[in-house]
Amino acid sequence: MKPSCARLSAMIGNAKFTPQFLRERCEAYGRDVRCYIPCKDMLDRKTLESALSRLGCSVVPSYWPEGHTAEVKTAYFKARHWDE
Repeated sequence: MKPSCARLSAMIGNAKFTPQFLRERCEAYGRDVRCYIPCKDMLDRKTLESALSRLGCSVVPSYWPEGHTAEVKTAYFKARHWDE
């Protein structure tokens, strides 16, 4: 499932991750839009990725394996293009 930023915000359930906050962290690759969600640490990232996966989101666990940023595919909207 590729949720909208508003739906993804509701799924995360953290007041910090508003739809606007998530939209600002999205990049478009053609019609493929990815949202990059910053996490406190690796444990927080794995917990978030697991929770979103269980809810049916398309999580990309191979994105920057040592990093604290989770990558989630989101529904298409006019996001910032990756090469801007």
